[in-house]
Amino acid sequence: MKNQILSVAAAICMLFSISCKKSEDQATANLRFINMSPNSSAMDLYLNSALVVGNVSYPGPSSYQSINAAATSLSVNQA
Repeated sequence: MKNQILSVAAAICMLFSISCKKSEDQATANLRFINMSPNSSAMDLYLNSALVVGNVSYPGPSSYQSINAAATSLSVNQA
């Protein structure tokens, strides 16, 4: 019984050490933009005022872009 409790405690400690380990300094996300408006012109996608994807026409999607996951603003404008 004592060995089982120690085994469970060791397993829990191991899970916490694995989940808390940082593999990267900055978290990233994959972003894909799809223009789903058939009557609009091509669109540009901006992240924090910087162009991420440009000239996306209906119905074509952009390729995936790796971005900073802590980004604060997204905006879409006509190309």
